[in-house]
Order: sequence, then structure tokens, then C-alpha cells
Amino acid sequence: MNDSMINRIEALLAKAESTGYGPEADAYLSKAQELMARHSIDSAMLRSIDDRVRASEVITVEIRATQPNSRSLPRLLTLLGTIAQNNFCRSFRRGTSGICVIVGFPEDIELVRNMYALISIQMQSEATRQMRRQPKGQGGFKFRMGFYDGYCVAISLRLSAAADRANAAAQSEYGHSSALVLRDKKAMVDQHESLRNIRSQRTTGGSWSGMDAGRDAGFRADIGNERLGGVRAALPT
Repeated sequence: MNDSMINRIEALLAKAESTGYGPEADAYLSKAQELMARHSIDSAMLRSIDDRVRASEVITVEIRATQPNSRSLPRLLTLLGTIAQNNFCRSFRRGTSGICVIVGFPEDIELVRNMYALISIQMQSEATRQMRRQPKGQGGFKFRMGFYDGYCVAISLRLSAAADRANAAAQSEYGHSSALVLRDKKAMVDQHESLRNIRSQRTTGGSWSGMDAGRDAGFRADIGNERLGGVRAALPT
């Protein structure tokens, strides 16, 4: 990926993080997702004309989603999986630690990592803010987990819609061949050896009030009205 594309996407993600206006943050995030998806499509089309390209280009990269044994890890893994799947990647947890693995082509993994770093911290920040507004005894752990559940649903729908727009634009330019190339690309990632025998991660229930608040926040993209100022806060345990 060229530096200008990376810089453009990172600039959009930074603007989404810093603005306190929900619709504006939503626009920035959606545009970043569209650029990410379109770049991935263009890269796949270029690969399709090079017979030397094989599934061996699919790699794995480890990231620390949170601290080991964190009770919020399953939700953070869900968020990472949502971002990964909308950008031609897959993800899974490495053992019982806070380490997660992203599987995909290098340029896609790079963008997934950047978006996850932004959204995971913003999800935490907004959950904490919403918890402080709840009546005494109702803003605890179950509220936070419910908030994360609702937030991930909303983010999934928004990223999927943005990716669909990018796919439609690509089909207008490349024709039906783009769908076939993307199908093959997805298959190469899905068949990677690291994904064999991966089990789904079960989560404990969160509160309905938390889920409603998280879903609303995710749709508004009002994810953290307080500017983080470039400092990455610690993930919740």
C-alpha cells in the first residue's frame, strides 16, 4: 500500500476520533471504511493478473487486544472480528491470553489494526461515560458488557454498509470479474492453516439497558465525546 493512501485513511480515523459531533464522526469512519474496502478490492484485482500470486501471501499478525484474563476480551474479540470480516480478514484468540491473531493479506491487516486501535478505545471511553450516567447500582459490569454487545452490532452494520458501497463502485468499474476475484481472495484467507479447529468464543450476558445504550452510541458514532488527545487509555479488565 502506498503511503498516501495510508495517510489519508489514518487522517480520516483521527478526525473520527477527535470530533465530538456524532454525525461527523460517522461520516469520517464510513469514508475510511469505504477507502479501506476499495483499496483491498483494487489490490485483489491487480493480484488477479499475476499468476505468481498464491495463497502463501496470506499472513498472520498478533496484537494484544487487552490484558490476559480480562472479562471484556470476548467482546473485544467480537469487535476485532467485525472489523476484520468487513476488510477481507479473519481473527481469533490465541489461547487464554489477551493476544489475538489477524489473518489476511498484509495491506488489509495493517488497516484492520489501525481501525481496531481507534474503535476499541472509543468504545471503552463511551461505555465508561454512559456508566456514570446510570442510576446507582445499574452501571456495573453487566451494563458495560451489554453496551459492548450493542455497540458491536451497530459498528458491524455501519462497516458492512460502507463496504457494500465500495463493492458496488468496484463492480461498476471492473464488472462482474471483481466479485469472482473477491470470492477467491476470501477463500484464500478462510482456508489458511491457522484457522483450522478454531472454536467460537462464548460470552456471558450483559444488561438490556447497556445493550440499548451501546447500540445507540454505535449508530450515532458519538463514540467518546472527550478527546483522547493521542493518549491510548488502558483497556478495561
